[in-house]
Amino acid sequence: MMNPHSIYLLVKYTSGGGGGHPHQNTYHGDTEFASFKNLKDLTGNQFPFSTLSRANKNNPALKTSTASASMLHRNPICYYTIDKDDMSKNNTALSNYQTLPSVQLLGRVRDFGYECGIEFEEAGTKVIDHINYDVADEGDHSRLAIDPSQVLNNKLITGGTPSSPILFDGIGMLLYEENELLLPVIKATSTAYSFFQKDKITEHPEAVGKSASLVTALQARNNARVMFVGSLAMLSDKFILSPVQKAGSPKAHPTNGNALLVESMLNWTFKKVGLLRISEVNHHVTGASEPPPYYTILEEVEYKIKIEENVDGKWVEFKNKDVQMEFVRIDPFVRLTMQKEKGFYVSKFKLPDVYGVFQYKVNYQRQGYTFLSSATQVPVRPLKHNQYERFIPVAYPYYASAFSMMVGVVLFSFVFLHFKDPALASAGSKQKTQ
Repeated sequence: MMNPHSIYLLVKYTSGGGGGHPHQNTYHGDTEFASFKNLKDLTGNQFPFSTLSRANKNNPALKTSTASASMLHRNPICYYTIDKDDMSKNNTALSNYQTLPSVQLLGRVRDFGYECGIEFEEAGTKVIDHINYDVADEGDHSRLAIDPSQVLNNKLITGGTPSSPILFDGIGMLLYEENELLLPVIKATSTAYSFFQKDKITEHPEAVGKSASLVTALQARNNARVMFVGSLAMLSDKFILSPVQKAGSPKAHPTNGNALLVESMLNWTFKKVGLLRISEVNHHVTGASEPPPYYTILEEVEYKIKIEENVDGKWVEFKNKDVQMEFVRIDPFVRLTMQKEKGFYVSKFKLPDVYGVFQYKVNYQRQGYTFLSSATQVPVRPLKHNQYERFIPVAYPYYASAFSMMVGVVLFSFVFLHFKDPALASAGSKQKTQ
């Protein structure tokens, strides 16, 4: 029984070269699950991830997971012979995949790409660039020297901007714009196109310029991760250990940026980095410690959430300062950037003068990190009759007008009852004397 929260690879062994290595025999069998950390072949032998070639031992940059990637290339594991239905099903079950199609792309990976919003170019085509190619190219201009500026600048996914160009030789892919979850990791230059190497171009290529993606990352809404890499050669020892020099450029680089880039991509794909979780949520009225059964409008409240990041297998405090909280009833009434206090993200605010059923919501979606979503529902009731203010300051003008009217009526009544016109009074006295 597999743990759905573990990291798994779908693998199938097809063939291996000869030689003295005990794991270079030919294996055949059905596709099987294997742990990335505890990968075994079909005979039950441990796959030699810890075994490095002499070239790798002499290169300090290749003593971690990049060396494992190059081992994957030398001991062929066909990612492109996986059953499509299994891939889709297990991707939903929080598995993670590094998809490495060859130039002769098989239908299962192509179909899986369609489901993820990626359309691979025709089998047999390669990305060609007659300007940005390596001097070691054999004349087809398909051995590309990728400028570091074409690589996604994300420390989690790519390790940041590489210091040296990237070597790439493989197939291109087009991305569906409707899929907002797709992230181009390496884009082609504006002078690149995808076509058959030996054929004369008689029609406009589909993938031209920056519309062609060379490496694409996908993080699904359930945080399952997929990395589509268009080049097997990009992960090989031959490319990783090769110098690189762009044609026409006098600057030669003794090493390329493939090693650190591949290591970063593998770490991200198999959730070695960028993994977040919510460990604690609390809310209460300011001054209290426990959540109340209901809130009253205009109360001062506090909301706390604890977010942790997995670093080297241990959960530690997450330190980013861009976490926001929303207080929502259909639409947000309050949106605040939370402050750090004693390991918690904290928001303090006054409830709106609106009652109903609200939610504290935290939706944290940042490039490279797993998506976080937290929603806590709370009722907010209006004031009781004895909680309203006796006099409202904003109504003072109305109070003044009411009292002024009362005073006016009293004065008018007094004048009306007791004041007499002198002329009328004298005329009345004369009539009495006569």
